[in-house]
Amino acid sequence: MTDKAGVIAPYADNLIRFEDRGPARHGSPLRHSASRRRAAMPRQAKIIGVNNGDLTSSKSCKASHRWAYSGRCLVMIQTEIHGDKIELTSHSKGLKKGQVL
Repeated sequence: MTDKAGVIAPYADNLIRFEDRGPARHGSPLRHSASRRRAAMPRQAKIIGVNNGDLTSSKSCKASHRWAYSGRCLVMIQTEIHGDKIELTSHSKGLKKGQVL
């Protein structure tokens, strides 16, 4: 987390919630003996873990939220297909929403 000047806020310890939005559906050819059709096949991008660098924390990393530690928080995302665009949003009470593609 940074202040208005872009400097990391070393004492920030806000609860950060993450949301990911990946491609929900993708047209993929299915081959059948009688015909060829295009069908929507599910593909997912998902949050697989979060961390904040606090070595004393015993909280599970399998979550979509984490309290920041020294102004920092980390989220890990897994996707099934490389090259997909994924939208990651972070939000916390009292802070401006963050978003990356």
